[in-house]
Formats: sequence, structure tokens, C-alpha cells
Amino acid sequence: MSDPPTLHLDEPPELLAYLPFRLGFEPQESLVLLSIRAGADGGPEIGLVARVDLADLADLADLADLADLADLDGPAPGLGEHLLGQMENDGAAAVFAAVYTESAWPAVLSGRGGAGAVLAWWLAQAPLADPRRTWLVGNRHYRCIECANQPCCPPGGHPVEDLGCTQIRAHLVFQGESYVATRAELLPDLRCEATDRRTAAGAATRERRRRERLSGRDLVHWRTDLRARWRRLLGAAAPAGERLGTREQLTDIPAAEYGHLLAGLEDVRVRDAVLLSVAAGARIEDPAGADSTRVLDAVFTGDLMPDQEMLATAERALVAVAAHAGAGRAAPALATLAWLAWWNGDGARADVLVTAALEQDPSHRLARLLRQVVDRAMPPGWARRDRTATA
Repeated sequence: MSDPPTLHLDEPPELLAYLPFRLGFEPQESLVLLSIRAGADGGPEIGLVARVDLADLADLADLADLADLADLDGPAPGLGEHLLGQMENDGAAAVFAAVYTESAWPAVLSGRGGAGAVLAWWLAQAPLADPRRTWLVGNRHYRCIECANQPCCPPGGHPVEDLGCTQIRAHLVFQGESYVATRAELLPDLRCEATDRRTAAGAATRERRRRERLSGRDLVHWRTDLRARWRRLLGAAAPAGERLGTREQLTDIPAAEYGHLLAGLEDVRVRDAVLLSVAAGARIEDPAGADSTRVLDAVFTGDLMPDQEMLATAERALVAVAAHAGAGRAAPALATLAWLAWWNGDGARADVLVTAALEQDPSHRLARLLRQVVDRAMPPGWARRDRTATA
């Protein structure tokens, strides 16, 4: 995302209009926290944005007696404690909070129901929590908890459509930014012609059987061939100077070629070479070699930043691969896409892709690892250094 205009703490509508762009989707039944920290010039700047489902936060806090929430002195256990830790680690001097819910606001404000329980828990988290920086947002209206400025919000709130007239929204739309209506829409379109999918599935089966028979130098040559196939697909996916939509399929690649790549991504060394080549923007032959070790170190220390053009090209190629997968066979491609989304700081998209991968293969190793990373809101190395990723 391009740098937004200066956002001020005394302009909550600007912040509310900014959050969906930062997340990539319109939150629903969620608690969203935006860290406000001291910038290099001493003034406030936008930091980490973290979003959690209200149901998950309530469940992990074990809110059996919702009426007792207001009496909690310490942070909620589990996810709640981790959420607070993320804000503190980001250096938050203040936090802007928004509770997105369709629950009746009188019930929420009195601490009833899941949304009310989470709101009461958040308001107990002084000094980070401040009712003057805490807002309720529904599909049609939004309002403050306690207005910092008078006159106060009307009882029914302000129309959500007013957020479409904010300066930040105009700026981001002008810059070409957008977001989807729901988090589920972050999952790419994996539709494919049935005949093409059958052709790819047959090629993948033959490639797997071939892989099982290989060892030694023959296996090395097989992996070299699969990496070369990946580079050819990347070349076909390169958008010649502009990013093409991930829903567009590559029509000049034979369906069988996707089958070869589907089988290749099931091999850890081929997959790791794919990931590292995207991270480095260069050819990686041996994921266990010295060059790969340097790239991996740079990924985790933050010395290596994502290249947006390379990521867009790789994503487009991997979406096409996943779309050609047979039933239950897309997990390797989806998990690889999830890793790229995580490394790009897009935790919401990574979460959706990891969920899809584990639905197809609950035992997939990379997907299970990423599930822990996403659930703990662990940012990539560059984001820990830059502290600007979306959790």
C-alpha cells in the first residue's frame, strides 16, 4: 500500500475509512486495533494493525460469565494477552480500537453478548485502551463509545456511507488501492475447465510415480527440471510492466504442465527453491546451498524486502497451478501462496490461504507451520524491523 496522507488522532472517520484498505477487506464481527506510535520526527505515526474475530477472543478468554468482564484486572489469557503484547512490542503510545458488529449497540455497550464482552475486556486494558479512541461499527452506522469532541454522536450513530467521503479514502482510491467486501473473497478464484483439470491431474499422477522411482543423480536432475518448468511459468506470468489480476488464467500454458508443477511442489526441495527464488528475485538451484542460506537469513532478519512485481508474478503463476489441482491436491500450491502472502505482510490473506490448504490436507507441514505463525500474528523479518505489517 502506498503511504497515506497524515492521519490525526482527532479524525476517527479517517482512521475508520483507512482500516479496510489496510486489512484488504471489510471486517465483520471483529476487534481491530491500530497502533499509534512515535515516529522518527517525534510526531505520531500509524503502526501495526491487528484484527481478531470476536468469537475467537471471547472463547480464548473463557468468558463464561460475561457480566464479570468489567472486573478483569489483567489481560485476557491466550489470544487477548498476545494481542496486547503485539501492540506493546510495536511501541504503541496509544491504540485506536474498532469493534465491528451487527449486535444491538445498547447490549454491546452494557457488556452483553460476545461483542459486549470483548468491548468490556478491551476497555479494561488501560493504559492502552481509551474509550475516546474506541468505536462501534455496523454495516450501516458507526459511533463512538465516548466522544472526545462535542457534540457527541447521535444515538443511532453516523451513516457508514459518510466514510466514503473521507480524504484518506479518496487518496487511496486515487492510488489504485481497494479492498474486498469479506475476508473469504481474499481466496483467489480457482475455477478451471474440467477437462483441463483432468489433464493436469493425469500428468501430476505420472510425475509422482516417476519421482518415486528416482534417487541419487536422477533425482537431482528431476528437481532441476521442475525448477526450470517453474521459471518458464514465471516468464509466462510476467505482466510486462503491469500487474494482471490473479483471477485471470494463463491460457498459453498446456494443462499438463500444471500437473508437472503440482507434483513438483509436493517435493520440499523444489518448493523451497520456488519460495527462495521469489524472495531473492533470482535463480535458486539448491535450497540447501550457501546462496539459499544467505537468502533465508535475509528473509528472517529483515535485510530482504519483498519485491512487489515478483510477488505479483509468482502469485499469478501459483493461482493457475492451484486451479488445475485435482480434489484434495491443491494444498502445496495454496500453502506456498500463503507463505508469499505472509512474507508480504498480508496476514489476512495468508490466514485464508492456510485455512484452504489445511482443509485439503490437514497434515501438510508448511501449512501447519504457517497456521501457528498466522495465529500468533508473527510478522516477517522486514516487518519486525519496519513495524508496518498488517497482522
